[in-house]
Amino acid sequence: MGRDALVFRSVAGVELPETLKAHVVVVDACTGELDFEDGWESEKYEELIAAEEHLGNMSTMGYLRNAVSDMCGASLPLIQGNVLGGECDSAESQVPRDKVDVLAKEVTDLKHANEGSMQDEVVAELIGKLEHLTSVAREEGNGILLL
Repeated sequence: MGRDALVFRSVAGVELPETLKAHVVVVDACTGELDFEDGWESEKYEELIAAEEHLGNMSTMGYLRNAVSDMCGASLPLIQGNVLGGECDSAESQVPRDKVDVLAKEVTDLKHANEGSMQDEVVAELIGKLEHLTSVAREEGNGILLL
């Protein structure tokens, strides 16, 4: 158990046979979450995902919440709220497509706060994963789903 993040392909970017592509549905317009209609090939689900990152287990997420708070106070609301979640939060969250640029700015701010001789490697790993997710989200024109 922990936190995973997904970026879905744009519907136009899904590479499937047309007979199967016709059964792809948009589950959530804010994140671009896709799925197949009931009864269609769920083993092809991975084809709908453009990027996937495991952000950390429950212990790592708790560590990251504290480390980011110590570095930046409460100045990164998307990272601290949506991405890292609350202490008892295992519910789905999201960064809608219209907030991806804001998240990218927060990631840059966190990266600057984490520079220097006291760099935290766990935070640096999170930054790399978030840079990848925001880059792919921009390319696909979708948000980020956090599970």
